[in-house]
Amino acid sequence: MGVSSTREGGGIMAKVGFTCPDGVNIKAEECYKKCRLGERCATLPTLRKSMEQREWNGLVSTTTALKGTLEAFLIFTTDYYESIDSCAFRMLGTMHHKLLEDFASDSELAEESFKDELNTGIADLVTASETKEGFYDLTDYKTSGSYVVRLALGYYTEDEPVIDDAGNQVVFKSGARKGQVKTKKVQKQSDEKKDMKDWSMQLSRYAMFYEKAGFPIDKMRVQVTVRDGGCYIAKGRNVDRNIYVLDVPRIPDEAVMDYYMTKSEALITAMETGVCDSVCSQEERWDNDRKCEAFCSARYNCPFGVAVMARKQEEKGDK
Repeated sequence: MGVSSTREGGGIMAKVGFTCPDGVNIKAEECYKKCRLGERCATLPTLRKSMEQREWNGLVSTTTALKGTLEAFLIFTTDYYESIDSCAFRMLGTMHHKLLEDFASDSELAEESFKDELNTGIADLVTASETKEGFYDLTDYKTSGSYVVRLALGYYTEDEPVIDDAGNQVVFKSGARKGQVKTKKVQKQSDEKKDMKDWSMQLSRYAMFYEKAGFPIDKMRVQVTVRDGGCYIAKGRNVDRNIYVLDVPRIPDEAVMDYYMTKSEALITAMETGVCDSVCSQEERWDNDRKCEAFCSARYNCPFGVAVMARKQEEKGDK
Protein backbone atom coordinates (compact mmCIF):
# COMPACT_ATOMS: atom_id res chain seq x y z
CA MET A 1 0.00 0.00 0.00
CA GLY A 2 1.46 3.32 -1.06
CA VAL A 3 0.10 6.50 0.54
CA SER A 4 1.16 9.83 -0.90
CA SER A 5 1.56 13.22 0.72
CA THR A 6 -0.93 15.93 -0.13
CA ARG A 7 1.65 18.61 0.66
CA GLU A 8 4.77 19.63 -1.17
CA GLY A 9 7.93 18.83 0.76
CA GLY A 10 6.36 17.80 4.01
CA GLY A 11 5.97 21.11 5.83
CA ILE A 12 4.63 21.34 9.34
CA MET A 13 2.12 19.11 11.02
CA ALA A 14 -0.96 19.57 8.91
CA LYS A 15 -3.77 19.85 11.45
CA VAL A 16 -5.98 22.53 9.93
CA GLY A 17 -8.98 22.72 12.22
CA PHE A 18 -11.50 21.06 14.48
CA THR A 19 -14.20 18.43 14.34
CA CYS A 20 -17.20 20.04 16.03
CA PRO A 21 -19.34 18.11 18.55
CA ASP A 22 -21.88 17.41 15.76
CA GLY A 23 -19.16 15.80 13.59
CA VAL A 24 -18.72 18.67 11.12
CA ASN A 25 -15.18 19.86 10.33
CA ILE A 26 -14.28 23.55 10.46
CA LYS A 27 -11.04 25.38 9.69
CA ALA A 28 -9.37 26.85 12.76
CA GLU A 29 -9.53 30.43 11.46
CA GLU A 30 -13.27 30.19 10.91
CA CYS A 31 -13.80 28.65 14.33
CA TYR A 32 -11.88 31.48 16.00
CA LYS A 33 -14.04 34.11 14.26
CA LYS A 34 -17.36 32.59 15.25
CA CYS A 35 -18.64 29.32 16.65
CA ARG A 36 -20.84 27.71 14.00
CA LEU A 37 -22.95 26.04 16.71
CA GLY A 38 -23.55 29.24 18.63
CA GLU A 39 -21.90 28.05 21.83
CA ARG A 40 -18.25 27.07 22.04
CA CYS A 41 -17.19 23.56 23.03
CA ALA A 42 -14.06 25.05 24.66
CA THR A 43 -12.53 28.48 25.30
CA LEU A 44 -10.54 30.20 22.58
CA PRO A 45 -7.24 29.83 24.52
CA THR A 46 -7.92 26.09 24.77
CA LEU A 47 -8.62 25.83 21.06
CA ARG A 48 -5.50 27.81 20.16
CA LYS A 49 -3.36 25.68 22.46
CA SER A 50 -4.67 22.51 20.84
CA MET A 51 -3.46 23.77 17.45
CA GLU A 52 0.21 23.89 18.49
CA GLN A 53 2.15 21.80 16.02
CA ARG A 54 5.59 20.28 15.71
CA GLU A 55 7.66 21.37 12.71
CA TRP A 56 9.37 18.80 10.52
CA ASN A 57 13.09 19.62 10.51
CA GLY A 58 14.51 16.48 8.95
CA LEU A 59 15.17 14.78 12.29
CA VAL A 60 12.84 12.31 14.00
CA SER A 61 12.01 13.02 17.63
CA THR A 62 12.39 10.21 20.14
CA THR A 63 8.65 10.04 20.70
CA THR A 64 7.68 10.36 17.02
CA ALA A 65 9.75 7.27 16.26
CA LEU A 66 7.53 5.30 18.63
CA LYS A 67 4.53 5.94 16.38
CA GLY A 68 3.82 3.87 13.32
CA THR A 69 5.70 5.29 10.33
CA LEU A 70 2.50 5.73 8.32
CA GLU A 71 0.77 7.52 11.19
CA ALA A 72 3.67 9.95 11.62
CA PHE A 73 3.94 10.51 7.85
CA LEU A 74 0.24 11.31 7.51
CA ILE A 75 0.26 13.65 10.50
CA PHE A 76 3.11 15.62 8.92
CA THR A 77 1.85 15.65 5.33
CA THR A 78 -1.95 15.56 5.08
CA ASP A 79 -4.65 17.94 6.21
CA TYR A 80 -6.64 16.64 9.15
CA TYR A 81 -9.07 17.77 11.82
CA GLU A 82 -9.37 16.84 15.50
CA SER A 83 -12.08 17.25 18.08
CA ILE A 84 -11.11 19.14 21.19
CA ASP A 85 -11.92 15.96 23.14
CA SER A 86 -9.16 14.16 21.23
CA CYS A 87 -6.67 16.84 22.28
CA ALA A 88 -7.68 17.08 25.93
CA PHE A 89 -5.31 14.55 27.47
CA ARG A 90 -2.42 15.60 25.23
CA MET A 91 -2.78 19.17 26.47
CA LEU A 92 -3.16 17.93 30.04
CA GLY A 93 0.13 16.06 29.72
CA THR A 94 1.88 19.14 28.32
CA MET A 95 0.66 21.35 31.15
CA HIS A 96 1.53 18.66 33.69
CA HIS A 97 5.13 18.64 32.41
CA LYS A 98 5.35 22.44 32.52
CA LEU A 99 4.10 22.67 36.09
CA LEU A 100 6.55 20.06 37.35
CA GLU A 101 9.42 21.67 35.44
CA ASP A 102 8.75 24.94 37.28
CA PHE A 103 9.33 23.21 40.61
CA ALA A 104 12.65 21.57 39.75
CA SER A 105 15.54 22.87 41.84
CA ASP A 106 18.80 24.25 40.47
CA SER A 107 20.52 20.92 41.21
CA GLU A 108 18.03 18.98 39.09
CA LEU A 109 18.14 18.83 35.30
CA ALA A 110 14.62 19.39 33.96
CA GLU A 111 13.42 19.38 30.35
CA GLU A 112 16.91 19.12 28.86
CA SER A 113 16.97 18.98 25.04
CA PHE A 114 19.26 16.70 23.05
CA LYS A 115 20.01 16.23 19.38
CA ASP A 116 22.32 14.07 17.31
CA GLU A 117 22.50 13.20 13.61
CA LEU A 118 19.43 10.94 13.91
CA ASN A 119 17.06 12.04 16.67
CA THR A 120 15.97 14.82 18.95
CA GLY A 121 14.69 14.37 22.49
CA ILE A 122 13.65 16.17 25.65
CA ALA A 123 14.22 14.34 28.93
CA ASP A 124 11.94 15.37 31.79
CA LEU A 125 14.13 15.04 34.87
CA VAL A 126 17.58 13.83 35.90
CA THR A 127 18.69 13.84 39.53
CA ALA A 128 21.78 12.62 41.35
CA SER A 129 21.32 9.03 42.47
CA GLU A 130 20.57 8.71 46.18
CA THR A 131 22.00 5.18 46.27
CA LYS A 132 24.92 5.16 43.84
CA GLU A 133 27.49 7.94 44.06
CA GLY A 134 28.54 9.47 40.76
CA PHE A 135 25.44 8.18 38.96
CA TYR A 136 22.10 9.73 38.06
CA ASP A 137 18.44 8.72 37.94
CA LEU A 138 16.32 9.48 34.87
CA THR A 139 12.59 10.09 35.35
CA ASP A 140 9.94 10.73 32.72
CA TYR A 141 6.49 12.11 33.54
CA LYS A 142 3.47 10.39 32.03
CA THR A 143 -0.27 10.93 32.12
CA SER A 144 -1.89 7.64 31.16
CA GLY A 145 -5.20 5.85 31.38
CA SER A 146 -5.66 2.99 33.82
CA TYR A 147 -5.58 0.46 30.97
CA VAL A 148 -1.98 1.38 30.12
CA VAL A 149 -1.00 1.49 33.80
CA ARG A 150 -2.57 -1.92 34.36
CA LEU A 151 -0.35 -3.40 31.64
CA ALA A 152 2.72 -1.67 33.08
CA LEU A 153 1.96 -3.15 36.52
CA GLY A 154 1.75 -6.64 35.05
CA TYR A 155 -1.94 -7.30 35.67
CA TYR A 156 -3.80 -9.53 33.26
CA THR A 157 -7.02 -11.54 33.09
CA GLU A 158 -7.17 -15.31 32.83
CA ASP A 159 -10.06 -17.75 32.56
CA GLU A 160 -10.30 -20.23 35.43
CA PRO A 161 -12.80 -23.08 35.95
CA VAL A 162 -15.72 -22.41 38.26
CA ILE A 163 -15.48 -24.73 41.29
CA ASP A 164 -18.46 -25.76 43.40
CA ASP A 165 -18.51 -26.20 47.18
CA ALA A 166 -17.50 -29.84 46.80
CA GLY A 167 -14.38 -28.90 44.86
CA ASN A 168 -15.67 -30.05 41.47
CA GLN A 169 -15.60 -28.16 38.20
CA VAL A 170 -18.99 -26.78 37.22
CA VAL A 171 -20.21 -27.65 33.72
CA PHE A 172 -23.04 -26.35 31.56
CA LYS A 173 -26.02 -28.67 31.86
CA SER A 174 -27.87 -27.53 28.76
CA GLY A 175 -27.57 -25.44 25.63
CA ALA A 176 -24.90 -25.28 22.96
CA ARG A 177 -22.12 -25.57 25.57
CA LYS A 178 -23.60 -28.54 27.42
CA GLY A 179 -20.86 -30.55 29.10
CA GLN A 180 -18.26 -27.77 28.80
CA VAL A 181 -16.61 -26.41 31.92
CA LYS A 182 -17.85 -23.02 33.11
CA THR A 183 -15.12 -20.41 33.55
CA LYS A 184 -14.73 -17.05 35.27
CA LYS A 185 -12.40 -14.11 34.65
CA VAL A 186 -9.66 -13.86 37.30
CA GLN A 187 -7.27 -10.93 37.71
CA LYS A 188 -3.63 -11.98 38.09
CA GLN A 189 -0.26 -10.24 38.31
CA SER A 190 3.14 -11.26 37.07
CA ASP A 191 6.34 -9.25 36.73
CA GLU A 192 6.97 -11.16 33.51
CA LYS A 193 3.74 -9.73 32.09
CA LYS A 194 4.72 -6.10 32.69
CA ASP A 195 4.34 -4.23 29.40
CA MET A 196 6.21 -0.94 29.16
CA LYS A 197 8.10 -1.45 25.93
CA ASP A 198 7.59 2.07 24.57
CA TRP A 199 8.63 3.62 27.88
CA SER A 200 11.72 1.42 27.98
CA MET A 201 12.68 2.32 24.42
CA GLN A 202 12.15 6.05 24.95
CA LEU A 203 14.03 6.28 28.25
CA SER A 204 16.84 4.03 27.02
CA ARG A 205 17.38 6.49 24.17
CA TYR A 206 17.39 9.39 26.63
CA ALA A 207 19.87 7.53 28.81
CA MET A 208 22.20 7.23 25.81
CA PHE A 209 21.96 10.99 25.22
CA TYR A 210 22.77 11.74 28.86
CA GLU A 211 25.64 9.28 29.12
CA LYS A 212 27.19 10.76 26.00
CA ALA A 213 27.03 14.11 27.82
CA GLY A 214 28.81 12.66 30.86
CA PHE A 215 25.91 11.67 33.11
CA PRO A 216 25.98 7.89 33.75
CA ILE A 217 22.44 6.64 34.41
CA ASP A 218 21.72 4.24 37.25
CA LYS A 219 17.91 4.01 37.31
CA MET A 220 15.21 4.80 34.76
CA ARG A 221 11.72 5.50 36.03
CA VAL A 222 8.37 6.89 34.99
CA GLN A 223 6.09 8.86 37.26
CA VAL A 224 2.61 8.11 35.97
CA THR A 225 -0.45 10.15 36.82
CA VAL A 226 -3.54 8.02 36.17
CA ARG A 227 -6.05 10.06 34.19
CA ASP A 228 -9.04 8.05 35.44
CA GLY A 229 -7.54 7.29 38.85
CA GLY A 230 -10.08 6.69 41.62
CA CYS A 231 -12.82 5.68 39.18
CA TYR A 232 -14.64 2.36 39.23
CA ILE A 233 -13.00 1.16 36.01
CA ALA A 234 -9.49 1.92 37.26
CA LYS A 235 -10.07 0.10 40.53
CA GLY A 236 -11.48 -2.84 38.59
CA ARG A 237 -8.15 -3.00 36.79
CA ASN A 238 -6.25 -3.13 40.11
CA VAL A 239 -5.06 0.45 39.58
CA ASP A 240 -5.85 1.88 42.99
CA ARG A 241 -3.49 4.85 43.15
CA ASN A 242 -3.48 8.15 41.28
CA ILE A 243 0.31 8.42 40.94
CA TYR A 244 2.78 5.58 40.46
CA VAL A 245 6.57 5.69 40.27
CA LEU A 246 7.69 2.64 38.31
CA ASP A 247 11.15 1.34 37.51
CA VAL A 248 11.64 0.97 33.77
CA PRO A 249 13.98 -1.73 32.45
CA ARG A 250 16.77 -0.53 30.20
CA ILE A 251 17.17 -1.96 26.72
CA PRO A 252 20.72 -2.64 25.46
CA ASP A 253 22.14 0.31 23.51
CA GLU A 254 22.63 -1.71 20.32
CA ALA A 255 18.97 -2.79 20.23
CA VAL A 256 17.86 0.79 20.94
CA MET A 257 19.92 2.17 18.07
CA ASP A 258 18.75 -0.57 15.70
CA TYR A 259 15.16 0.38 16.46
CA TYR A 260 15.65 4.12 16.16
CA MET A 261 17.74 3.88 13.00
CA THR A 262 15.15 1.66 11.32
CA LYS A 263 12.17 3.80 12.31
CA SER A 264 13.91 7.13 11.69
CA GLU A 265 15.23 6.17 8.27
CA ALA A 266 11.79 4.88 7.23
CA LEU A 267 10.11 8.17 8.13
CA ILE A 268 12.86 10.33 6.63
CA THR A 269 12.63 8.36 3.36
CA ALA A 270 8.85 8.74 3.31
CA MET A 271 9.12 12.49 3.92
CA GLU A 272 11.75 12.92 1.20
CA THR A 273 9.84 10.88 -1.41
CA GLY A 274 6.34 11.94 -0.38
CA VAL A 275 5.22 8.31 -0.27
CA CYS A 276 4.87 5.81 2.59
CA ASP A 277 4.56 2.16 1.60
CA SER A 278 4.13 0.60 5.04
CA VAL A 279 1.17 -0.02 7.32
CA CYS A 280 1.70 0.51 11.04
CA SER A 281 2.48 -2.74 12.83
CA GLN A 282 -0.20 -4.57 14.79
CA GLU A 283 1.51 -3.49 18.01
CA GLU A 284 1.45 0.15 16.89
CA ARG A 285 -2.24 -0.18 15.99
CA TRP A 286 -3.01 -1.53 19.49
CA ASP A 287 -5.18 -4.52 20.30
CA ASN A 288 -7.74 -5.26 17.60
CA ASP A 289 -6.82 -2.02 15.74
CA ARG A 290 -8.16 0.16 18.58
CA LYS A 291 -5.91 3.08 17.60
CA CYS A 292 -7.07 3.01 13.97
CA GLU A 293 -10.70 2.97 15.06
CA ALA A 294 -10.70 6.01 17.30
CA PHE A 295 -7.33 7.32 18.49
CA CYS A 296 -5.11 8.01 15.46
CA SER A 297 -5.33 11.66 14.42
CA ALA A 298 -4.74 10.82 10.76
CA ARG A 299 -7.10 7.83 10.53
CA TYR A 300 -9.45 9.53 8.03
CA ASN A 301 -6.52 10.04 5.61
CA CYS A 302 -5.29 6.45 5.93
CA PRO A 303 -6.74 3.73 3.65
CA PHE A 304 -6.13 1.11 6.32
CA GLY A 305 -7.72 3.29 9.02
CA VAL A 306 -10.76 4.02 6.85
CA ALA A 307 -11.19 0.28 6.26
CA VAL A 308 -10.90 -0.46 9.98
CA MET A 309 -13.52 2.16 10.88
CA ALA A 310 -15.90 0.80 8.24
CA ARG A 311 -15.41 -2.76 9.48
CA LYS A 312 -15.94 -1.77 13.11
CA GLN A 313 -19.10 0.14 12.20
CA GLU A 314 -20.40 -2.88 10.31
CA GLU A 315 -19.65 -5.15 13.28
CA LYS A 316 -21.58 -2.81 15.60
CA GLY A 317 -24.52 -2.85 13.18
CA ASP A 318 -24.62 -6.65 13.24
CA LYS A 319 -25.04 -6.74 17.02
